Amino acid sequence: MHKGWTMGSYNIEILEAMKIADIQTLNREGLVDIRDVKINQELKQPERILDFIRQIKNPYCYRHGEFIVQIGFAGTEVSLTERLQEYLEKASAAHFNF
Repeated sequence: MHKGWTMGSYNIEILEAMKIADIQTLNREGLVDIRDVKINQELKQPERILDFIRQIKNPYCYRHGEFIVQIGFAGTEVSLTERLQEYLEKASAAHFNF
């Protein structure tokens, strides 16, 4: 991804800052509980991804109940967009509310 890349209101600098955030210093109440995220299945896949990011706010760090979840991808050339597409496809196949 290059510096000018954007995804909705997110740009590469914002996403990079989210990726390296220290979960020990994050405000737990400021994180979205992933169980509250509902994706409209009538949207096309790119719009579903944007809707997911818009709702989750930080795709690298969120809550699941009382737990804080931080995700990352080490040693791969796969982009966040590709991982989100894969995640949403698997979640849909498992009949989650995405």
